[in-house]
Amino acid sequence: MKFDYAYLENKKSELSVFQIALIYRNIPLFRAEYEPYMVCPICKEAKLTYVNDQPAYLRTAQKQSHAEDCPLAQLYLSTNRAKTIMNSFNSEDRDYVSRQLHSLLTRISHVQPQKTSICKTNTNHATNFHIEKTPPQITQEGKHLQPKNLLMGFRDEDYNTPLLGYGKFSIEMENKDDRHTLLLRRIATNEHTSSSLACRVFISKKVFLYLPVEYKYLKQQIGYVALFSEFQKSKSGRPYVVTKLCHSSNLQILLI
Repeated sequence: MKFDYAYLENKKSELSVFQIALIYRNIPLFRAEYEPYMVCPICKEAKLTYVNDQPAYLRTAQKQSHAEDCPLAQLYLSTNRAKTIMNSFNSEDRDYVSRQLHSLLTRISHVQPQKTSICKTNTNHATNFHIEKTPPQITQEGKHLQPKNLLMGFRDEDYNTPLLGYGKFSIEMENKDDRHTLLLRRIATNEHTSSSLACRVFISKKVFLYLPVEYKYLKQQIGYVALFSEFQKSKSGRPYVVTKLCHSSNLQILLI
């Protein structure tokens, strides 16, 4: 699998593959201060290797293992099966997606998982929370949905493929008449003096009706987002992706 980010154990921070590509120009510096300390950004257990290709990418180093439940180490469902689940009304499929989203949010937000797990059940696009002491057994043979950091550039193979898009954003729900759009913006940092749009999520009136009420009126609030969907290039040619939310249970948000 190709990675977009690496966690640096010595610097206690993450670097994108684009930043690493710039550092790689100074090979002695890269070998001494970066290469030995690059690990998986999710589980922080498996060492990563930088591949200076076009485009450059990161991969798991040989003889390295991720944490057992790390979503970046698991076998993935086929594209066809993932598409079926993305549009399915089956309760087992909806619970499966909810558990995948919840697990990913727990990982990227560094929130310690609780003894009980929060799952979601979908009924006619509805999202109802309930608590399960023991989550129902996953029926997808232990395979995971493929994650994708929405803050990183998309490769051609990433488009029109069901992905678990995720990231930390400035979040806003834009409501105009019967049109609803979730806007996910990059957070201003030293690299970006102002926020810029990373993803535009179109939500139908029917799906919007069953979103949790706390999602419906978000105004530039910071939080972690995970959503299961297919992503396309913006028709305007601007550097963000667009998607349509199929089910209310395909979206989870954790505000900070």
